[in-house]
Amino acid sequence: MRMSLVTWVFSLALLSGCSNNHQMMLDTWKGVPEKYLFSSWGVPNRTGLSNEMKFLTYDTKNIIGLIVKTNTFRVSAPSGKIIGASCSGLCF
Repeated sequence: MRMSLVTWVFSLALLSGCSNNHQMMLDTWKGVPEKYLFSSWGVPNRTGLSNEMKFLTYDTKNIIGLIVKTNTFRVSAPSGKIIGASCSGLCF
C-alpha cells in the first residue's frame, strides 16, 4: 500500500510539472501576430469574437475521436496579436 501511495504522489507531481511546461509553451505565443499561429497550428477548430477580443480554439482528439485537450488563444482584434492562452483537459 505504501508503494502505491508513493507512486501516486510522484505521478501527480510529474503531471503537475508537465502541465506547467505546457502553459509555458502557450505563453511563448504572447505578443505574436495570429498569422504565425495559423502557419504553425493550422486553422482553429472554433473561433469566437467578443468586443475587441478574438478566441481561437484548437482541439486535440484521441484515437476514437473524443476531445482530450483544448487550447484557446486570446487575440486582440485591433492589433491581431496574441495576448494570452489557456489549456483545458489533458494539458501535459
